[in-house]
Amino acid sequence: MNNGRAPQNPAFTIFTPTFNRAGTLERLFDSIARQTFRDFEWLVVDDGSTDDTATLIARLAAHANFPIRYRHQPNAGKHIAFNNGVREARGEFFLTIDSDDELMPEAVAVLYDSWLSIPAVERHGFTGVTARCVDQHGHLVGKQLDRSPLDSDSAEATLILDMLGERIGFHRTDVLRAHLFPTHLPTRFIPEGRVWLDIARRYRTRFIETPARIFHDHGAPRLSALDRSQRAWGDLEYHHFALAHYAAWWRRAPVAVVKLAIGMRRAELHLGRSGGRANFPRIARLLAFAVEPVASLAYARDLYSQHGGMGTRLLLARLLLRGRAGRRFSTLMGRRDRDRARGAITIHVADVTSVIDPADTRNHELLFSPKTAKLELLAVLRTLAPRHRRIATVGDNVTFVALQLARAVPQAAILAVEQDPAQSDRTRAAAWASYVNNIIAATASLTTDPHVLDDRDFVYFDGIAAVQAWVNAGAIGSGLVDIVVEDPDADATLASLLARAGYWRTPWTASTISVWSRAPATPVPPGNG
Repeated sequence: MNNGRAPQNPAFTIFTPTFNRAGTLERLFDSIARQTFRDFEWLVVDDGSTDDTATLIARLAAHANFPIRYRHQPNAGKHIAFNNGVREARGEFFLTIDSDDELMPEAVAVLYDSWLSIPAVERHGFTGVTARCVDQHGHLVGKQLDRSPLDSDSAEATLILDMLGERIGFHRTDVLRAHLFPTHLPTRFIPEGRVWLDIARRYRTRFIETPARIFHDHGAPRLSALDRSQRAWGDLEYHHFALAHYAAWWRRAPVAVVKLAIGMRRAELHLGRSGGRANFPRIARLLAFAVEPVASLAYARDLYSQHGGMGTRLLLARLLLRGRAGRRFSTLMGRRDRDRARGAITIHVADVTSVIDPADTRNHELLFSPKTAKLELLAVLRTLAPRHRRIATVGDNVTFVALQLARAVPQAAILAVEQDPAQSDRTRAAAWASYVNNIIAATASLTTDPHVLDDRDFVYFDGIAAVQAWVNAGAIGSGLVDIVVEDPDADATLASLLARAGYWRTPWTASTISVWSRAPATPVPPGNG
């Protein structure tokens, strides 16, 4: 969308990422329309809104006296919208303003005048100018500078000068294009500081005391307010990067650097994985080791605040439990919480994010002993599944398996068939949280949709009862090649049933699963036979 008034090379691109903020965008539009400095465009990147954002922007663009451009993207997070905005920008300078805030009338003029006050021969070493904010009541937000203007950088401002809190500023667009957010992580949130600290390694910023933005704290949820489990990937990326590049500042900013190490280990504990230490300086590795007790306490506090007393047991179990003993003990621990669970829990296991019901005993292994959860099953699935393209998982609780198959075979269409609509909703939420887009969560049964498996060539059943019901009903298609059944009690009855349907058990050795194939027996990979 473009209202046709866009100059090819404006001085500023005023950029707004938005998601379901149609109720506040017009207020922001009015504040942009009041700007005394007019050489700008307004670029809006919509992060998959489901409200009337597109209609509103079209109406505003129709009568605006400044250029407006609108771009829509699938919901992927503010950092992806930012990257797309930077690539789309036509302005020399890139000024970000959130969709629920306002610019003061002189905002762009003040920022540009401050830029021009930097000697021309020095501007190549600067990325931009940052100003103060006021809240909706007119009160200044954040820490006051000792002097204004102050030429520093984002690293020094954050780690040494403690200049935290809301501010607003612009960056040179060419600098931002060389320092975009990473996009490989399964998250919709990465702290903005990840980019600012990267830029600070080469460029300075001019900080001024003049306010330029009105910050509205309206109580609505912000991405930065996500709980630590939900934002763990982004937090790990930020703290890992910061510690890798700024651990050497430990003499200048000891408290800030220690906090970076704690933040990194805290996120690693939530994810159950390490961010890697290969490129860390020695002091960073030492700090990561030294802060382990404090990070563990912070992690325990996170779990307790999210899940009550269960959170403490989760912490102990994840640190101590391994193998079969861990699986048995996790079930015992889980029974204590069946009647006290606080709804769905978001957990990170084996590179996927699962949204699960803690009252369901089948989830206790994932909750309490994730490092050993379904290892045999995953080893088989990751070997067999890649040769198939139409895969189904069938049972009462197949979220975790469906996610793993979607990761293992990204080019395949994964159908997750469950009978409980609430469980299907959890599967959809987990797929969204794991950045998996090849899962279809279907609420179906033999009664409601007996043909749902007709076109599948690989099916996982979560137990003998499920496979018996579907095979007896003749509800599997002629194109089905491989069947995997998760049940340690596969017996002669199941073998006879599947043999009549044209399937033979393959010689996989696994205590909790059996594999059946219509084709000749599947060759057993080394270590499985």
